[in-house]
Amino acid sequence: FSYKPFEAIYEPVARLLRDCDLSFANLEFPVDDTAPWASYPLFNVHSDYPWAAITAGFNVFSLANNHSGDRGREGMRKTNQAMAALADRARRELQRDITYNGLKPEPGDQAWSMETIETRGMKVGFVALAEWVNEYHLTKWVQNFDCREDPKGESLLAWIAGVRPTVDILVLSYHWGDEYSFLQTKGRAAFSQKLVDAGVDILWGNHPHVLQQWYLLDSPRGKALVMPSLGNFVSAQS
Repeated sequence: FSYKPFEAIYEPVARLLRDCDLSFANLEFPVDDTAPWASYPLFNVHSDYPWAAITAGFNVFSLANNHSGDRGREGMRKTNQAMAALADRARRELQRDITYNGLKPEPGDQAWSMETIETRGMKVGFVALAEWVNEYHLTKWVQNFDCREDPKGESLLAWIAGVRPTVDILVLSYHWGDEYSFLQTKGRAAFSQKLVDAGVDILWGNHPHVLQQWYLLDSPRGKALVMPSLGNFVSAQS
């Protein structure tokens, strides 16, 4: 982590990010200020790292991914606390709201929750899911769904269909896919159509670390955008 100030990472694109009403990012690490900085295979950062992304213009964050449990249950709790503190700071110092989704405060909470963002007179729903968590015993703390184990996905699809009427647009961040594969699997492509039919308008995939071709699907509401994987944006991975 010799790249401080972290704000310098985003200098070439900050203007573009701030011009957008909503700029989305997947935070693939815990945020625990009480634990040491750490890289692969068990990540951890401090709050000044995501704060640089916020000041650059990112304002919607997915916290659900396979590295969510890298610092154990305590790391997940600290991540939620850190993001709440950053949201408060953004309101105070930047007069901007940030939104995040993906970690459950308690394992007994409902399986999935949606954040609602109001912008330009519209309500945008945001949901973040992970296909799996590396620390499997911590899966219950993360909003997750594995379409490989449950290709019908009736419970998730019914939930999406239930919340969809409350928003104008529904964005789903899905941390799924095979690492380094440039093609979406047939099973995930089929499930993408089911998600769109249920109510997802933008399916934003992340995990493979490489780009996969985006495409449009027909839905009961018109066209839906599917981006199976957008690759890495900020990473030392080569």
